[in-house]
Amino acid sequence: MKSLRIVIATIMSLLLVAMCVPSVAIAAETDEEDVAIIVVGGQKIPYQTLASAMADSITLKLPAYLVSNYEFKDGDTIPENATLIIPTSDSYDDTAEGHNDKGTPNNQGAFITASVPSGVNLVVNGTLIVAGNQQGGIGKTGFLNGKYGAIKLDGTMEVNGTLYARGEVTGNGSVTVNDGGTVYQRFEISDWRGGNASLNAYTFYSVYPFNLYEANGLNVTATYHYGAKMMGQSYIYSDRRGTGVLTDVEMFGDNGLITPSAGAEVTFKHDPITEVSTAYVTGTVATGNITIYVDTVLGIEIPITSSHGVGPFGYKQDVVLNDGAVFNVTNPLQVLPGCTITVSSGAKMNIENGMYFFTSSGYDSAWNNIGWPSGIAGIADIGDAKLVVDSSVENPGTVVGTIGSSSDTFVNIFGLGSLSSTTSVGVSEVTQTGSDVTRVSATFFTVTLPTTAE
Repeated sequence: MKSLRIVIATIMSLLLVAMCVPSVAIAAETDEEDVAIIVVGGQKIPYQTLASAMADSITLKLPAYLVSNYEFKDGDTIPENATLIIPTSDSYDDTAEGHNDKGTPNNQGAFITASVPSGVNLVVNGTLIVAGNQQGGIGKTGFLNGKYGAIKLDGTMEVNGTLYARGEVTGNGSVTVNDGGTVYQRFEISDWRGGNASLNAYTFYSVYPFNLYEANGLNVTATYHYGAKMMGQSYIYSDRRGTGVLTDVEMFGDNGLITPSAGAEVTFKHDPITEVSTAYVTGTVATGNITIYVDTVLGIEIPITSSHGVGPFGYKQDVVLNDGAVFNVTNPLQVLPGCTITVSSGAKMNIENGMYFFTSSGYDSAWNNIGWPSGIAGIADIGDAKLVVDSSVENPGTVVGTIGSSSDTFVNIFGLGSLSSTTSVGVSEVTQTGSDVTRVSATFFTVTLPTTAE
């Protein structure tokens, strides 16, 4: 076996010279198991340490792939200009965009799992790809398809470069994303109407066709500082094109659904039981819009943006404004059942164009293709969308602007005293039969709040 490895190493060296590839470190002859490989000209170069694989990833400008389950150690790092991929198969051809296809979600479990034990901090200055493939069929799209790469994170991870959480990152640890760092996750749409129905809803009735969406993949506590970005990767398949449209959707960042001001940070805490993520806001943030590209009849990619009408907010996402936080809601939003927005003592929410909170009974499952909220097992009793405002005498939370509830008695609004509706508004929704959609109106009772909480 040893003599065979020596022969292989010699052949690799000769191949590299013949290909005019910069000299790289061939794994030394030991009894240690290989940690990673780099594929050069169809040949797999083995490495027995992560450091040597990362060094040659920089030199060769090629990614290194883990070849078995691996435990990160103190001192392990993904250096600037290096790329490490936790793969989905032994084909070792995964990319940052994935090998995506049509179909239904088909999660087959982890192919390789790397672990970050408690007490270990993994620093990502280059690119770490936790690989995964997405599907793009109706009525869910963007979900995991096949096997995937995984990280069990019980220590910490610091992202100064780029992390692609296309597979699954789980555990009791935490991630810090610093200024300049970017995290990509799967952008999963749980209610995809299909191309024609979605375009009809959007074009003719100003209804954003993706009510039920979330960024998924980084399912641990993660703190994003000002200057960091969280991106979703949306994949929607087109029968006409014979492939899908992959869109980068900015969820947190300068042009994100949540846009921070200087000094702000948001910590997302994921509940593995309910799969709800709670965003804890420090500093000043504002709401923005999200845009997804879809294929059309002419084969042209067109943008679908949540600024077209009243955008949906809150599917599997709660928000807590910490003391002193300011949340500027700049675009009209309808807050979906199950979402709770909490304005803590000393925090403030400014609503410029209306914020409308559904009760669960005020949201008709016919407005979604898959019949949510009653049509998904496990969340049939998802509950109202709630606004909870701290009403302490010393330092109450503050809400300014127009809020609406689908309840005329505001049963889902707490901490603002006794509210009486001054008017009502209708927000467009649609029902669907095949590719045909019909406009309906969701009624909200509204009140404008120029004062602090009572």
